[in-house]
This record gives sequence, structure tokens and C-alpha cells, in this order.
Amino acid sequence: METKEMTFDKKVIDRLLKNAGAAYPKEGCGLLLGNPEENIVMDVCIMKNLAAAKREKGCFRIYLSEIGMLCVYRWEHELLTYALKEMKHVKGIHLIGTALHKASALAFKLEGYSDEEVGKRLDAYGIAVRTGHHCAQPVLRRFGYESAVRPTIALYNSPDDIDALVRALKTFA
Repeated sequence: METKEMTFDKKVIDRLLKNAGAAYPKEGCGLLLGNPEENIVMDVCIMKNLAAAKREKGCFRIYLSEIGMLCVYRWEHELLTYALKEMKHVKGIHLIGTALHKASALAFKLEGYSDEEVGKRLDAYGIAVRTGHHCAQPVLRRFGYESAVRPTIALYNSPDDIDALVRALKTFA
């Protein structure tokens, strides 16, 4: 098998990683990267730990421990802070849980629309969100809701992703 260096546009990588599945499942997540001009496909795994990585044969691995979880937290917190600031400009939005020092979970309701309607329209714009109770019924009920829309903010996101989300949400107004 030939080894070849590949470069990818950052925005392409960001979008691919966004669709790689849930953020940081128990052992990591995976995706395929490809370069259609050269007919190359590369399997990439983002692994939380070496033990999990050893079970995944043939993957190029990005270890979160090498990046440093403090670095990951800082980036996610910066994005969350930016998202909270920008989303306040969306008409009819109700942000759920806006404490400054929290995980990068971001949930919201959009007045006049069901969570499913919001999720479907955002999907049409290429923005992946989850809708429903997110296994967090007690905290949702504390805020007076049974369900919400939740985009994932994680290591692989950028301010451009937040801007795209806000632009798409403004189409509801």
C-alpha cells in the first residue's frame, strides 16, 4: 500500500468531522476522508485513549490526550461563548442553560416551531442537530420544557459553523 501525504481544506475537514457522529462517544468517533481527484480514502479515528485505539486497526489516530483536554475544553468554551452571544440575536430563540462555566452543551427552543421542524430545516442547510429530550428530562423540566434542539459544539467546530447556524436560524423569522 502506498503512503501519500494529503492536504484538505479546513472547511471540508470541519464539515466531515461534524458528521462523524456524536461528540466524543465512550471510545471516540470515526469518519472517512477522501480526495476524489486522486481517488484516495483515509479512515480517521478520534480516540479518547490508547486502549481504544489499539482495538481499531488501520486508522490514522488523533489522540485527545495528545491535544490535551484542557486545550479541548478551552476551544469548546470559546465556541460556546461565541454561540451564546450570536444566538441572542435570533428572533424567538430561548436558550436553555446559559451559565458561563459549563460544558459545551447548547440547547434551545425556537418560538412558534416544533423542535422537529427546526431540526429538519437546519438539516436542509447542512447543519446537524439533535432534537428531543437528549436523556436530560429532569434538567429540561427544570427550565419548563420537555424537549429541545441541540447542536453539538466540539473540538472539530469553528466560528464559521456557529455563523452558519445563526444564519440558518434567522431564516425562521
